[in-house]
Amino acid sequence: IGWQQGDIAIPGTGDYQNNTQGSSVIELKNIRGNNTNFSGTFNGNKVSARLTTIRLDEIVNRPGSRIILKGLASDGEQLKLQTATLDLAVADYSMKDSAISSFRKLALNINSSAIKAAITIPAATAVLQLLRLMKGELVLDAVNITQPIINLRKTPPRSVTASRKQDFPKMDIGALTITAPRIHYTDQNERGTLS
Repeated sequence: IGWQQGDIAIPGTGDYQNNTQGSSVIELKNIRGNNTNFSGTFNGNKVSARLTTIRLDEIVNRPGSRIILKGLASDGEQLKLQTATLDLAVADYSMKDSAISSFRKLALNINSSAIKAAITIPAATAVLQLLRLMKGELVLDAVNITQPIINLRKTPPRSVTASRKQDFPKMDIGALTITAPRIHYTDQNERGTLS
């Protein structure tokens, strides 16, 4: 199946894990698309992008089973990911599941109860687990970040409950290399501010 231009929208929960509704079986192979606007919600996380190309070797969706995606790869621009505590924007990228992917002009903002971070990265590469990302899990390996500007601000907890709340996004990073970072750190507490 293929197309030269299109739109893909996955509304609602976008729970790709289980096909609990319906009785239809979907099995598609050798999917290729170009110039596609993509938007979707996966486990409460919003994703959108302009896909220059998208490739998928196989998709299988059977009632009561996990959806199987094989060979997912995409090149594109204007990638955006929004979660409860994280906003990520990527100017352009080339991604392939479980292989080295490249990203250019990243802007990452994290706003948790204990820390606020604003990070800009001119270029980065990483091995992504795209299927796990769709489940809301950020699993990376061989991460290489060049010349990031990292602004971190630790803030006092708003309450005892807030200090115990783990709202910082979960990440599993196998290996990380950061080259020539500029890091600005501010710690704000009841005694004052340290920079």
